[in-house]
Amino acid sequence: MSATSVHDWRGLLGFRVLGVAALWMLLSGCGFGAGRPSLQSAPVHYTVRAGDTLQSIAARAGVAPTRIALLNGLRDPNRIRAGQRLFLGYQNVLGTGGSVPEGAGRIVPASLVRRGTPVGRPARLSWPVPGGRVSSRFGPRRGSFHDGLDIAAPRGTPVLAAHDAVVIYSDDGLSGYGNLIILRSP
Repeated sequence: MSATSVHDWRGLLGFRVLGVAALWMLLSGCGFGAGRPSLQSAPVHYTVRAGDTLQSIAARAGVAPTRIALLNGLRDPNRIRAGQRLFLGYQNVLGTGGSVPEGAGRIVPASLVRRGTPVGRPARLSWPVPGGRVSSRFGPRRGSFHDGLDIAAPRGTPVLAAHDAVVIYSDDGLSGYGNLIILRSP
């Protein structure tokens, strides 16, 4: 099975195991000789089967349905068809090209970290919609699973990000998600 054509969900488990094994080898110092392998990202795809839904695919892959919809430009995530190929993201795999830089994988002893004065205050949750109230919570709802937290507020109320971010989606075009804003942190 190639890294670019994952047609069986059991194959995703193999990618996860391979990624963990590669990280373990790097951290333990294995494979630092000549011709050593490198850790690379490989795209993961899934071919939709009859009876699949975006929610069932997302649950098996451990990816949010909204992420799959955005990665694949799905205007209506309820309209996928058998045979359709979906991009699910990237999975770390052990490659043969390139090399691991010298010194990669060395663990710095904790004793070298000096205790000091905290540089900031503890993080607090900043409510994204001033004056907004939760109108629907995340979790099971009416026989399906609700992937978001709905916050009701008057039209025109500003939506705030916790830190600098870029709006990558702002619309109500994804069926089942209402008015949706998705941000990407730089």
